[in-house]
Amino acid sequence: MGTFQTGSKVIVEFWAVVTRPPNVNGLGWSPSQADAAVRGIPSAIKLLPETQAIFTEWHSLVLKMGVSGKNVHDARLVAAMNVYGIDHVITFNESDFRRYQNIGVVRPT
Repeated sequence: MGTFQTGSKVIVEFWAVVTRPPNVNGLGWSPSQADAAVRGIPSAIKLLPETQAIFTEWHSLVLKMGVSGKNVHDARLVAAMNVYGIDHVITFNESDFRRYQNIGVVRPT
């Protein structure tokens, strides 16, 4: 698996998930708890730059796969993964990534 995704976008998504209440598929962490986790992220993973290639890949994916609504965010993540050769995503929402046959899903425990 190696390194993970591009820049601050993934960290922002992480913050959104961990601070969201459990009844809406989050972890219910406080901002202080999220901050403690976020502070360790840059040393644990390599942050990759945003590129035009990611947009181009995203645009191709949403058209090819018929992606709309909030699922366009997942398509953007997959586009970045495709550009950088990353083949697994860690997520609580396995079903959101089933349409992408080249992406393996790891559910956190």
